[in-house]
Amino acid sequence: MKNRSLPLLTLAVALTQGAAGAFAGAEEDLLLSFGEEEFLSIATGQKQLVAKAPAVASVITAEDIQALGANTLEEVLATVPGVHVSLSSTYFSPIYSVRGVYTDKNPQVLMLVNGVPITQTHFGDRGGRANFPIRDVARIEVIRGPGSAVYGADALAGVINVITKTAGQIDGTEVGLRAASFDTTEGWLLHGNRWGEVDVAVSLQAMQTDGDDSRRVGSDAQSVFDALTAPLGVPPASLAPGPLATRAEGYDARVDLQYRKLQLRFWNWRQNDAGVGPGLALALDPAGNGEIDNYLFDAHYVDPDLLAHSVVEFHLSYMDINVRTEQTLFPAGALLPIGADGNIDLGNYVPMLFSEGYRGSPEFYEQHTRAEAILNYDGFEAHKLRFAAGLTRQEESGKEGKNFGPGVLDLANRGCSAFVCVVDGTLTDVSGTPWVFIEDQDRDIAYASVQDQWQIANDWNLTFGLRYDDYSDFGSTLNPRAALVWDASTDLTAKVLS
Repeated sequence: MKNRSLPLLTLAVALTQGAAGAFAGAEEDLLLSFGEEEFLSIATGQKQLVAKAPAVASVITAEDIQALGANTLEEVLATVPGVHVSLSSTYFSPIYSVRGVYTDKNPQVLMLVNGVPITQTHFGDRGGRANFPIRDVARIEVIRGPGSAVYGADALAGVINVITKTAGQIDGTEVGLRAASFDTTEGWLLHGNRWGEVDVAVSLQAMQTDGDDSRRVGSDAQSVFDALTAPLGVPPASLAPGPLATRAEGYDARVDLQYRKLQLRFWNWRQNDAGVGPGLALALDPAGNGEIDNYLFDAHYVDPDLLAHSVVEFHLSYMDINVRTEQTLFPAGALLPIGADGNIDLGNYVPMLFSEGYRGSPEFYEQHTRAEAILNYDGFEAHKLRFAAGLTRQEESGKEGKNFGPGVLDLANRGCSAFVCVVDGTLTDVSGTPWVFIEDQDRDIAYASVQDQWQIANDWNLTFGLRYDDYSDFGSTLNPRAALVWDASTDLTAKVLS
């Protein structure tokens, strides 16, 4: 695999296969010599050699992916030095942690699709998606380390940009089918053509798997409660030992239209069904599922002729996310300690038997609208300036039905025996009440940034920049950056990053 990676020094020293020491203005000639796989754009927002980028970076091309035999984005990213791929503790959705910076949702790593963030407001992460199709991926760019001066606070630990194929990169029609273990099937159709003056790329990918039923747990959270109630003669309710729920089913559809300087992309990623791994409450839930519908529209206009010595870019995007789930957090027959607020409480509680399980069906809906303008200016000798400004509008609303919690369990009016109350599986709709799991909310973000790449000498380049973000709900952030790159020789590059 031709994975172009730069192992860090925090006084970073990196071995590369590119010829360094070129003047800043010679990169167009270098592109012809090295090929696209040697370049990336996410380190500064401008295309440059990986070796010269003021970041620790990797580029994985479609050819690399094919040589790997990878079938998922996770299999590709697992080969990138400094990137660790794991699974969340609830839905088993993928987590891409960089240099050990890890949380269960991992919002510190920003993921882009064609330069557009797919971050969800709900947890600040990429959502509970079980997989990311890669048959139409042209290249993946990864920077390991902060990218906040270009992309904002969400890029604390790193940035991953997935770039999909254009019509020219598909060039015709490709059809594929794959079958694998665990009753896994995958099919894809890619088509690229030119209709008049418009380049058209179409992609359709679908996947289904029953999951790996050999991944089993011996005990779960319900097993703990069973152990506490066993001396009372209460039969166990836990479904453990048993397999984790790792099934998944979904599709990915994309249309890419390019007319002169304007590129339009339409993307729909849908997860029809996905198992919940060990269960949302870490109690096995074989029937629980998550359904996600993710739409993204992206318009990108690039004009190198509008202003002298400049390239002007405009981005406009709209993302809509619908997430619907059905969960049995604890199984039928579970005897649980319920406190005054209707939730589990190990302090002051009433024993309650959930005859059909401790159940909930939370849903949330998000809309993200983004507008951005960028000016790249190289009219000053030895300097490449980048100015950017943008606005983002985020909205989220939720719905929920459940048979537990405040607004649902009224202990005073519920018929109870001398020992235990019984709760059936009827769900109470708490949408629009103070008891819903998340209330309607919105956020506006305005940002401005400036960056200068200064070619101090033939083989020395200094990059420094600053980004300011103002959030309507909690205040502002200021993210600076500075990086010094020295092309020490034809195969040695030294970097000082901060």
